[in-house]
Amino acid sequence: NVSGQGPGPYLVTWNTAGPKTVTVQVQEGNCFSDVAVKTINVNPIPIAAFSVVSPVCAFQPSVLNFTGNASAAATYNWDTDGGSPANPAGVGPHNVNWATPGTKTVSLQVDDLGCLSNIFTADVTVFPVPSSDFNIPAEVCVDDPVQITYAGAALSTAAFAWQFGSGATAVG
Repeated sequence: NVSGQGPGPYLVTWNTAGPKTVTVQVQEGNCFSDVAVKTINVNPIPIAAFSVVSPVCAFQPSVLNFTGNASAAATYNWDTDGGSPANPAGVGPHNVNWATPGTKTVSLQVDDLGCLSNIFTADVTVFPVPSSDFNIPAEVCVDDPVQITYAGAALSTAAFAWQFGSGATAVG
């Protein structure tokens, strides 16, 4: 228990949540006041935490799923770093997508009855959507080699799955 002498004011901090009772009684000589009793509710600090789906392709959603701790009265301040929606409302889960590739940092701060959480962040890797285009002549003679060239857009780390049909051999 913490106590004080004199009229104050006092700056008091509690390290646990829950209702706290504060009392004061004043003595003047041999005269005593009634004991004044008041209760203050100490709210817990919310915990902002969430999971993300990563990596994703551009225009395909990552699901943001809140995994922290807050009361039903909490408000959730999301920032999706250029995603859509930019600032989703509520606890979620939220489906967010990005139009441009790159690393996107999603952040969340929870306000629970005036108590603010730390800001929690998580990265989502967004890949560009590759295209599957190629160049090939319209006709070729049996047993004549033909050059087939990829003409799409993909990162150097992309994997390719070619199928050339029956009776074909491939080198490359």
